[in-house]
Amino acid sequence: MRTAPLIALAALCLAWPAAAEDRWARHRGDCDEVLRGWQGQALPELVRCVKRYEMYRKTSAIDDDERARMHTVLDKVYAEGSRGEKAIALGSMKRLGVRPRSIGSDERGLRRAGTDLPVLGAAAGIGADATDAAEPRPGEGPVDHLGVDPNAAAEVFAERPPDRREATAQYSRGVKLYRGNQIEPALGAFLAAGDADPTWAKPLYLAAVCYARMGQAVDAVGTLKQMKSINSDLARKLIRRAAEDKEFARLRSQPSFKALTGAAVVQILNGAGPKGADDVRGFVETLEKKGIPVARVGTDANSRVSTYLYAKPGMETQGERIRRVLRLGLVHERKITWPTPYDVILVYGKPKKGKWVDDEAEKSAKKAAKDRAKAKADAKRKEEEAAAAAREKSKADFENFKKFQEMQANPQGQLPDAPSGPDDLMPPP
Repeated sequence: MRTAPLIALAALCLAWPAAAEDRWARHRGDCDEVLRGWQGQALPELVRCVKRYEMYRKTSAIDDDERARMHTVLDKVYAEGSRGEKAIALGSMKRLGVRPRSIGSDERGLRRAGTDLPVLGAAAGIGADATDAAEPRPGEGPVDHLGVDPNAAAEVFAERPPDRREATAQYSRGVKLYRGNQIEPALGAFLAAGDADPTWAKPLYLAAVCYARMGQAVDAVGTLKQMKSINSDLARKLIRRAAEDKEFARLRSQPSFKALTGAAVVQILNGAGPKGADDVRGFVETLEKKGIPVARVGTDANSRVSTYLYAKPGMETQGERIRRVLRLGLVHERKITWPTPYDVILVYGKPKKGKWVDDEAEKSAKKAAKDRAKAKADAKRKEEEAAAAAREKSKADFENFKKFQEMQANPQGQLPDAPSGPDDLMPPP
């Protein structure tokens, strides 16, 4: 097998996460300054930088101080922004593992009333004297002037009863935005739908798709993991679909994505020469139609008269599915024991008449032939036993017939006279 393309692909896979890390440095523009000095910024400027922040900032690069500051900025956008801006702010807060702390003008919007979180933000004195801001209000617990809720975590979004009506409205809005290629606001809407009904898998799946389109692999996998934890029939079905979805093509080489979805990175090598080229092209088309992407197609250095299917430990099921989809019949199955980015490697060979390789496939064929021979011998033995039984029956029938004739010849049933002495036993002269 050729190693140079494999090395190049491995280098690309290693370089991609590193390249994604500095996306914020390349695309932030003046947003660091805008977000740090948020108190003096107009709402449109904050919204502009929040959108950019959501699209390019990696969650893994955010420290506690930055999370606290962004929590406050996002809470302001959530409280004062439009419905679409609320969705973006909520989605970004959910990614940071925090939740809204103030209610905007739209009571039917993304925030639900009735939570027991303290009201922070401008109403709590943020931007005023830190000492005053830190004083607790009558009837409330202590307020953190940095805007950090010590109880805030991702799981708080699952505490409210599911609201499928609100979730459906946000989901429909997200689909419309997504179809209009407005990925960032669509992401916010899908996350809002997932917040409204944490038992619904569809919004989280599409949120993961949005993260993947934005190049945020960690958040995409994290959202899929959250969806999988729902443990519904739909969630399990969508996890299987994610393994084959082209939207996650760039994630298939990531160990976390493969461990979550069971996705396999597939390579096909042609070992049958020019005669096998058309077959290999057909294999690729068939697998793509079934949602199984092929990462690379190449030519094997050796000429093959049999087909070999290599799979890494734990990827045997994926290899078996490929064999069934391509209807390959008997193949030689092997384990991948060398370093490679591929999880399943199909080496195609074209059999020649009268030639076969001694391997598992041949052993299987020999066993089938042996079973057929045994079955034939058993059938012949039974046939011979049946013929012998028929002959014995015919012989017995003939003896009975002879006895019947003798009885017919002597109808009175008289027996011949018994001999009276030795002379009677002598034959006549």
